[in-house]
Order: sequence, then C-alpha cells, then structure tokens
Amino acid sequence: MEERITSRKNPLLQQVKKLLTSRKEREEAGLYAADGTKLLQEAAKYADLHTAILSDGVEAVLPAHVRLIRVPGDVMESISPMRSPQGALFLCRLPEKSAFVPQKGMLL
Repeated sequence: MEERITSRKNPLLQQVKKLLTSRKEREEAGLYAADGTKLLQEAAKYADLHTAILSDGVEAVLPAHVRLIRVPGDVMESISPMRSPQGALFLCRLPEKSAFVPQKGMLL
C-alpha cells in the first residue's frame, strides 16, 4: 500500500533525515538509509528493505512487504543529503553482527 506525505515536519521524514546524517541514530534504530534509484533496485533484490520514499514520478519495483511513501519533489529535496536528489531514499535493516570465525583453508 502506498502512503503520501506532504509535510517536511512529518516524524518519519525527520527520522530519515537523522538516519542519513547520524551513525548513532542508525545503530540505535537498527537501520541504514541510502539514496538513489539504482541502489534502491539493488536493495530490493539483496537487502532487507524496510521503507522506500519516492518522489512523484519516480517508479520502482519493490517487494510487497516494503512500506512505500510518496512525497512531492520539494519535500524530497529537503530531506535528501544529495545536491541533486534522484528521487529515491530507502531504509534497510542493519545485518546482525556476528563474530568472524576462521575456518580451515581460509587465507587471511
């Protein structure tokens, strides 16, 4: 289901803005944020995609479980860290941290 947000002061958009600028926020939320349509398509295939925020007119093929949010272009410009936003921001869950265990035959 697609949602629409038009306010720059929306709590979700404020959270995304923090995630894009603060490592501490990303670690606490267990999420990371990225920008770009090509990266979004790769994340849809290979990452644990959580939420996608798209500008009007930008299309993407996403798994059914992904929360899709549409925003006007000026709102995207206000939250994107890029000077020329591509119209797609997205959140993915951080992978679980696990200890590296060397195995027989590995070259380090």
